[in-house]
Amino acid sequence: MKQLLLLTVLLSSILVIGCGKDESSNPAAPTMDPPSGLTAVVLNDHKVQLDWDNNSYNAYGFHVWRVVAGGSDWATVETVGVDTTVFTDESAVEGTAYSYRVTAYIGATDSHPSNKVDVRTFPRAPQGLTATQNEVVKSQIDLAWVDTSNVETGYQIQHKVGRDWLTLDELEANATGYQDDSLETNKTYYYRVRAMMDSVGSVWSSEVNAKTTDYTPLKPSNLTAVALNYSSIKLDWTYGSDADGFVIEHSLSSGSGWEEADSLPATTVTFTDRNRQAATTYYFRIHAYNGYGKSGYAEALATTPDGPPLAPSGLTAQAISYSEILLSWNDNSSDELGFEIWRKSGGGSGSEIATTETDVNYFTDNTVGPSTIYNYKVRSFKYVDSVMLFSPYSAEVSATTPVGPPATPQGLTAEAVGKHEIRVSWSAVQGAENIVIERKTGPGNWNQLQLLNGNATGFQDNLCDIDTWYSYRVKSLNEVFESDYSIPDSAITVDLETPHVFDDGFEAHALNQPPPVPWSQTVAGTSSAFVTDAEVHQGSQSVDIHDPDDDGTSFVWLIADYDQTAAGVISCWLYIPANAFLGVIGTDGSATNLISFRMQFNADGTYLYQLGANFVQGGNYPTDQWFHMLVFFNVADNRYSISFDNQMSLLNAQMVNSGLSGNAQIYFTTFSDVVTPDAYVDDVMVSTVVAARMSVPPPDNSNSGGGVKYRLSDVGTTRIR
Repeated sequence: MKQLLLLTVLLSSILVIGCGKDESSNPAAPTMDPPSGLTAVVLNDHKVQLDWDNNSYNAYGFHVWRVVAGGSDWATVETVGVDTTVFTDESAVEGTAYSYRVTAYIGATDSHPSNKVDVRTFPRAPQGLTATQNEVVKSQIDLAWVDTSNVETGYQIQHKVGRDWLTLDELEANATGYQDDSLETNKTYYYRVRAMMDSVGSVWSSEVNAKTTDYTPLKPSNLTAVALNYSSIKLDWTYGSDADGFVIEHSLSSGSGWEEADSLPATTVTFTDRNRQAATTYYFRIHAYNGYGKSGYAEALATTPDGPPLAPSGLTAQAISYSEILLSWNDNSSDELGFEIWRKSGGGSGSEIATTETDVNYFTDNTVGPSTIYNYKVRSFKYVDSVMLFSPYSAEVSATTPVGPPATPQGLTAEAVGKHEIRVSWSAVQGAENIVIERKTGPGNWNQLQLLNGNATGFQDNLCDIDTWYSYRVKSLNEVFESDYSIPDSAITVDLETPHVFDDGFEAHALNQPPPVPWSQTVAGTSSAFVTDAEVHQGSQSVDIHDPDDDGTSFVWLIADYDQTAAGVISCWLYIPANAFLGVIGTDGSATNLISFRMQFNADGTYLYQLGANFVQGGNYPTDQWFHMLVFFNVADNRYSISFDNQMSLLNAQMVNSGLSGNAQIYFTTFSDVVTPDAYVDDVMVSTVVAARMSVPPPDNSNSGGGVKYRLSDVGTTRIR
């Protein structure tokens, strides 16, 4: 009984000691021998087969352990019985390095581990491999497969015809196809593919095979060649259905010099060979081809009729100045009549600018402008059967002209904008870096007034004297050249803000009495004009122009003489009541058709003015109040303009000056055949210019803007007395 109890206690102690051990640190009990001779074989991308020797007579079974190579966290993959010494791990991951070991166990106690083995699984093998003879190239077999691996670094392809596999090629990762070309015909080829991970390959894919079949095409038949025109020849032929396409060749000789003209699909049995030379015999041959080879040749010939000359080549363009470009080219034709030169600047196809004669292979274009890119092309021409034929154009070339003189400023105008200010304006000038503005006073010399930026289009001269004529001109500059001067223009400064108040000389005369000669004169057979009923205006007296007899007779008041080429300005203050008439006229006085200018203030508050041979309705004038009027006239220029209270009302109307002889007069008149209220004139001043002392002919200012300007010199201001 004591012996049985002692044995029980001993066994319990042994079990307690065994259970207290750590499997991972000391798994083996002293009474169990560990497994040995562990080996591992990689079967594919996820299977590893293990094999070991059982050295323990009392073990319950075995634990199979696995860890990723380099790691320390061993984990149990499987537990097998004591009679099992072979195990296949099917949970591995492709392309992964593992370490394995095995322990024997009794209950919870493991033996010491077996030897450790290291392996790496294969990459996953490609799937669905197919091999197909290429439909176009019959000596080629196309392979295709599905890439199922995530770790491959490439693919290895092998093929065989007999017994031995030969490596065909090594491909990069992610490849899914391959073309095996240059194969022999009428042979069956076998293929297999595997994924590679560096030097480790997957299991081979399933084997597939394909056969190359020989279908050498037949020679085309019934080939004909017909010239369509001087540059095109059409070929036609017939054929069966075993060709993949045709190759057409042409030559100037039947035995050599063949060049490929085109390659056509098998569905095409006609071809036009274009851009051939005229009056030339061409030889043609054609063969069919497919993946197995080509057929023999079919041959034909044709001769083109006479056509246009050959195109020139080697065209060059050189800018030799800012206004000239020299062209030269190679004359490749022996029968041209000449050459056409085409030019463009910017977009479009351009236009013909010149022609040359036979054998002339150069041209100087002197119609170009500075700082411009010009493109040129040239073609030859001749007549064939009375029809003009042209060669193709030469290659297009370009040349850029250097900087030239800037454009001459245009549209210069000068306008008085104040008592001391004249505004000068002109159009923008292309290519100018600076603008020079010059001024002269009367007939004096030109002096530079200012140097402006090239983009300037105006300048205000603030250093002018009152009632003085100034002339202006401008020119443009760049870094090399200067332009011609613009057409000059002139303006007179007039004090339009302060009325001209003069002593009119009537204070010494009683009311209703005519003034002394020369105030009253008979003009064109009329009665004498009586100056009566002086009215006070601006601190002086005014002249009352009226019909003293109230019988509707027109009366006049002569104020100045002028000749055929005179120019000047009339300044006066007017007071015209409603229903009154007043005229301002410049005329020879001998015949009404020689009236130079005329203004008629009507009873309805409007005015008429002379425009050439016609009398034209104008706008409105201020009635029942004093207003200032300026009349600018130039007999030689046949123009006059009128301003009311410094507002331009009539600009550059055409005067009548058909054969004006001798001197003419400027006068005021009642200009009516009916009884009308009196009209009043005051502060008359006439600025005139002596025709013989004018510096240049007056310009045509019909298109000018702004105020009225005349080109005058040596103005003599004469106050009417």
